[in-house]
Amino acid sequence: MLTLLPTAALQSDLWMGDVPASNATFGFAFRGRRIVAAVIQSLLQMGMGAGHRMLFGGCSAGAIGAMINLDSVAAVAGSAGVEVRGFLDAAALADVYSSGWPWSASLVPLQTLVSKLVQNLQPLLPPACVAAGYSGHSAWKCFYSFFRMPLLATPFFANVVQYDDFFLQYVTPPTGRHM
Repeated sequence: MLTLLPTAALQSDLWMGDVPASNATFGFAFRGRRIVAAVIQSLLQMGMGAGHRMLFGGCSAGAIGAMINLDSVAAVAGSAGVEVRGFLDAAALADVYSSGWPWSASLVPLQTLVSKLVQNLQPLLPPACVAAGYSGHSAWKCFYSFFRMPLLATPFFANVVQYDDFFLQYVTPPTGRHM
């Protein structure tokens, strides 16, 4: 039996946060990590176990969250005999600056954006990231596929989409046309 478990960026913390509302989080609580853990525990309590297969993934920001959580989900579900695989659709972030589109002058560089997110949400970094030296000021690297994917222990399929709307504004030069 195959269990499909899609993730998305609906939690707005890449499924990594576990912090209460504060000034640093603009009054919002971020509990993405708890949500992922609760969903996996619920599936196990409903009978998912030996002989089951789980495809854990997401698209764009959801794929980054799936990439961050894949090994921990595989460890928990795998201890119950579930075979886990990852599907990372459009998880590729590259450390690039704005492209020159009229609206991109105000874009924050992605490294800065992710660094601030990590600083404010104080995520529990995957052990492989800490072992690779991606903590402290370089913790942002754990959330970039270029740095994180080689550290994943769980098998995964990555689909790098060249037409991800969010990422396009960082990597494409203006053509003179306005969308």
